[in-house]
Amino acid sequence: MEVYQISSPEEITARGLYLAMGTFDGVHLGHKKVIEKTIERARKLGIPAGIFTFWPHPISVLNPSRAPTLLTSLEDKLYYIGALGADLCLVQQFTPEFGHLDYRRFINDYLVEKLDIRGLVVGAKFRFGARGEGDREKIKKAGADFGFEPIVLEPVTIDGFSVSSTLIRRLIKAGRVNEVPAFLGRPYGIKGRVEKGEGRGSSLGFPTANLDFPSGLTVPLQGVYTVWARVQGKQYPGVLNLGACPTFGKECEGVEVHLLGLNDQIYGEEISVWFHKYLRPIKQFPNPEDLRQQISRDIETTRQTLKL
Repeated sequence: MEVYQISSPEEITARGLYLAMGTFDGVHLGHKKVIEKTIERARKLGIPAGIFTFWPHPISVLNPSRAPTLLTSLEDKLYYIGALGADLCLVQQFTPEFGHLDYRRFINDYLVEKLDIRGLVVGAKFRFGARGEGDREKIKKAGADFGFEPIVLEPVTIDGFSVSSTLIRRLIKAGRVNEVPAFLGRPYGIKGRVEKGEGRGSSLGFPTANLDFPSGLTVPLQGVYTVWARVQGKQYPGVLNLGACPTFGKECEGVEVHLLGLNDQIYGEEISVWFHKYLRPIKQFPNPEDLRQQISRDIETTRQTLKL
């Protein structure tokens, strides 16, 4: 997938697209439906399937105090969009000026004059333009006026819940990570570089990889989790501690994860971690030996949970 980061319509060179438009934070199952519909229509017409998205998140620019934490970095968002088969993605730099652009000017300057779109697919709740005045009805009218096919898709509903980034964030923050794949389409994950820690895990017989939680992403409830991790091209099950380390009287500044079956030195390596299940809250143990025994139990629970 070709990626173009733009700040104005003058930077657009692609034309004759079938386009999907949205913020697409998380690229969840609702987003997937929008993108796949776009690709389906584009293939039928024999034209490129394009995605128009925004960075940073619009709310973080227009109303920073209400800005949501994110489900994906820009890098990961583009990866998941590309994996669905889109041909190109336009990433509009979201600025206060862009946020106050009248929806009619956006349609004319971007969608019609520059992109010459043949169709536009959005989710039913998507709004754009100053004050969010561009809604599903205005998209349908613009399609009729300018000759492109407007498609507005209703939300994907699972077990009576509409799939949304807001719902997924709520589940993650509550520690209900085992419920996330039903809506996100995959486990929630983070990635970062392994840093040298204080060696507490090794002193207990369970060496851990330490990494900072990526800035801006949604942080799960503090606690201990069963996870899968990928490092050096291989996947490992693991037990992850997120939050305080009260037994040692210290606060953890990121996450510590013990990877089962990995004995190599991995300082400086990039590691990806996917949260599978919340095991237990963090608690203070009377002494390190009691903590060591609890970690052993956590590992056994992880083996049973992941059917290892």
